[in-house]
Amino acid sequence: MFNSFLSNGSPRSALGLLAALTLAGGAWACSVSGPPFRDAPKSTEAFPIESGYYRFAPGVQFSDGPQLGEVYFSRTKSRENPRGLFLMRVLGRDRKGAIRVRQYEGEALRFGSRAELRAERCYLFGKREWDDRMSPLKRWECDHLVFVFESPSDFTRIETLQPVLDHPRTEYSDWFAASPLVPMPGNETGAPGRSVFFAGQIFPTEAGEILPDDATVVVWGYDAGRLLRDGQVLEVYGHQNNTGESGAADANPIIGKLKIISRPGDFLLCRWTSPQTLRTGVAFTRESLQNSGGGLFD
Repeated sequence: MFNSFLSNGSPRSALGLLAALTLAGGAWACSVSGPPFRDAPKSTEAFPIESGYYRFAPGVQFSDGPQLGEVYFSRTKSRENPRGLFLMRVLGRDRKGAIRVRQYEGEALRFGSRAELRAERCYLFGKREWDDRMSPLKRWECDHLVFVFESPSDFTRIETLQPVLDHPRTEYSDWFAASPLVPMPGNETGAPGRSVFFAGQIFPTEAGEILPDDATVVVWGYDAGRLLRDGQVLEVYGHQNNTGESGAADANPIIGKLKIISRPGDFLLCRWTSPQTLRTGVAFTRESLQNSGGGLFD
């Protein structure tokens, strides 16, 4: 599942860079100033996260409306010091209402309790309507954008990863204003031993917006369309407000259920199975209709 993103990604500076560059027959070199990390120390420790899925509230306002952020970790299959890999994405809508996803991917290295995410490729994807196909718009090769996070428990358990904003290699990535990476729901959302197969975030659509296929909610998550099936039911926890802040969804959870109507790529168009006014939240399922096994935290 994870290997499919090794040749995909997103932008790396502010909106001015996105407007200045165009994709004209290949990848561009990133023009943001900063020293390359190719000469930075390489880790001798195996990356501790076999696979894991996190969410965050983007600090940079790429778009006028609400935004969601997600990070997916995996490891290479090498037995000797397996490298960590990461995929970081930000979902939002531009001023004309078109859907945009900014994607960063590269290598994740461990230095004790610290993880350095070194972006190697950055991409901008987009589509006009929720049920359209997502198309690549721009791509950059990158060698100096670094996100640094710290594990309070030395990666001995799945937990919130805290950003390290004063690290020397984050000087040229501090525009991103990194927020904590919060684990997507795993065993903490249900009975011990029952891992989550899929989890995604509810995107706050505009008031009065009519979604296609009789849907009422958009759920966004990595590989959603491939892992799930139409008609599948997702459990939801979240809160009733209009902020769109993903971190606030943990307080005073309201449990509901969504039925999947259609699956355009990494987006799920869903309908509540009972009346709800939930604005943001996390939707998840422990069941795989493909019988393929291997949930996010297995």
